[in-house]
Amino acid sequence: MATYGKKHCDFLGTLVPTTDPALAATYYNGEGVHWNISDSIPAQAAYFAECAQVNERAYRDYVVRNNGSVPGYWIFSGGLYQDFKRTGDTVSKDAVHMLATNGSYCADTTPESWTANATRSREVSYCLTAYVNDERLGVAHRARADLLLNQALAMVPQWTQWQVILPLGSTEGPPECQGNYYLQPFMMALLADTLRQVHAFKPDSRIPPAIKEIGDFIKANSKGLNSQTPFYENCKTSPASASAPWIFPTKGPAPDLALLIAPVYAWLWNATGDVQYRDYGDALWSDGVKNAYIEQPKQFNQNYFWSFEYVKWRSAAPAPITFAKVPKKAITKPAPLPKDMPAKMKSTLQPFPEK
Repeated sequence: MATYGKKHCDFLGTLVPTTDPALAATYYNGEGVHWNISDSIPAQAAYFAECAQVNERAYRDYVVRNNGSVPGYWIFSGGLYQDFKRTGDTVSKDAVHMLATNGSYCADTTPESWTANATRSREVSYCLTAYVNDERLGVAHRARADLLLNQALAMVPQWTQWQVILPLGSTEGPPECQGNYYLQPFMMALLADTLRQVHAFKPDSRIPPAIKEIGDFIKANSKGLNSQTPFYENCKTSPASASAPWIFPTKGPAPDLALLIAPVYAWLWNATGDVQYRDYGDALWSDGVKNAYIEQPKQFNQNYFWSFEYVKWRSAAPAPITFAKVPKKAITKPAPLPKDMPAKMKSTLQPFPEK
């Protein structure tokens, strides 16, 4: 971690902060990642704290320059929140608010239909996280936060009841997946990360069962060929079911994403004391640590996006909580993305995908 963190920090330091290469090197909350590394390596705390600032100079300037109006997959409020809490820099506080109010899908004027389909789970996740961080910094609660939380919870059964359809003509995913059920397990893990943050800030009895549903589904349905680790993406001919074959049955695992998914199981282990979650999380952790590609800043940040939480929950003794009983309900097929949605918001494809 320290070796590659230093490599990527030093590389970013050679770039002009306002350029696209510098911005790309911060992807997946580079500032927050380096703040967390600083905390975890006391002997190098000052160095990695400065690395956090190097990431901030590229990312925060981008946010401020655009008044927070950035694509949904670029909404990373966590590092900015940490920076304000650690340094008192009000520009970071303001940048969190810009993201929470002006980021794509975050604005109060965004039509509800644009965020109802689970194909937008990442964008909803990042906006919800920005809302939580904004409230933590003193901003009043917004009605849209309640809407997005309700939509986020409704997305879970969309995934687990085989209802997420990759739109025809989509620029994302293999052509064979268009019009069919489409699964990216790491997207479900990102949703779980946001839900646990919301629950930690304002407990909601609906959230723990939703995280458990996510964890149980990923574990049972998305393992790559000859591996415990989930694949990056796959699809099933619709209407899909658990017993239906995958369109790509030999799809291999994606160890680059294992540390994005493992924390779900450390959280569940801590919340339930059930060793199946501990053991599966450990298997993912081991594969990610041994086999993930971290030679580039984006993949490095992705691996440490919330893996520090894994260590915290995995190291602590379980503290089982009571899970509310939520009756399973059949859901109707979610509506497709509205035709009047701007073209730039119909695609969530980022310029440097996870795989």
